[in-house]
Amino acid sequence: MSESAFQWVSRIRVQFRDIDVLGHVNNAVYLSYLETARLDFWHREFGAGGFDRMPYILGEVRVRFVAAAKLRDELDLGIRVARVGTKSFGFEYRIRDVATGRTVVEASSSQVFFDYEAQCTFEAPAEFREAAERLAREADAPVS
Repeated sequence: MSESAFQWVSRIRVQFRDIDVLGHVNNAVYLSYLETARLDFWHREFGAGGFDRMPYILGEVRVRFVAAAKLRDELDLGIRVARVGTKSFGFEYRIRDVATGRTVVEASSSQVFFDYEAQCTFEAPAEFREAAERLAREADAPVS
């Protein structure tokens, strides 16, 4: 994953509640960090009403733990659109330690556009496709 392909959307400081008995961020907490990246990305790209216009549901998440993060570490949350399908899309993530620049986590997720009221999927909106294509051009990394 090219560093330039990521949109760096959030910076967080590891809190006491995030730490496990071993003194590092608990593995389950990273799912919340990924959610923060998704929500911040969506809001930045599509505004406050973006989720209302283009709701999605999470289908799958894969996480690769690379290094430990500890209490009070500052972490940058990076995200990029990796794939756009007919009704679904994929994100890739990188979480890195601000002080050292080291990668802490690499992850990916699949989302499906989903109408919560009708309880059914729908095709990826043109607004989303256009944004994904623009971001890919800006990062000089084509969406597969």
